[in-house]
Amino acid sequence: MRAAFAAVLIWALGLAGAANAQSIQVPGLFDVVGVSADDVLNVRDAPNATTGQIIGGVPPNTKGLEIVHTEGRWGLVNQDGRAGWIHMGFVLAQPMVRRRGTLPITRCIGNEPFWSLTLTDTDAAFATPDTPDAVAQPVTFHASQNHVNRFAVAGPSFLLTVRHGGTWTDGMSDQVYGFAADLFLTDQKVLLSGVCTLR
Repeated sequence: MRAAFAAVLIWALGLAGAANAQSIQVPGLFDVVGVSADDVLNVRDAPNATTGQIIGGVPPNTKGLEIVHTEGRWGLVNQDGRAGWIHMGFVLAQPMVRRRGTLPITRCIGNEPFWSLTLTDTDAAFATPDTPDAVAQPVTFHASQNHVNRFAVAGPSFLLTVRHGGTWTDGMSDQVYGFAADLFLTDQKVLLSGVCTLR
């Protein structure tokens, strides 16, 4: 009887684990859990505990770690200026609060020419090295009507289109991002490309 109960319990826990794994949404923000105060969550150069070399560590109790992609039970993060893999067994997903069906990106950046767009729930500020003190302008968020991995942010002088579901680079660093963006400056008739983050 005990053996039968144990088998059922293991089966049920397996289903629960599979459900939790399937419900993980990336890109997303996660909190580090289950790591001793005197230890770190290892960051590896490959999603494998045996062959992946340790290249860094995430401090215990870290909040809001952005995971941009998963492969099995491994999550791809940026740590200390480079991308690496952490084991998903040591992170817990934060609730994702959407903005009218869109993901809550907070910053987009691009290189050559360098630009940034900082976003809140109500406004956005575009800046370049020549105009670092940009004035915030009101924005609206728009989910795609026919593609779950795309959305747009519209302001008086720009239109930002964002896509996710893959990984992208900024073209200069060793980091990876879970969002790609195209920013059209309507007053200048200029199109800029870049990447975005949740934090």
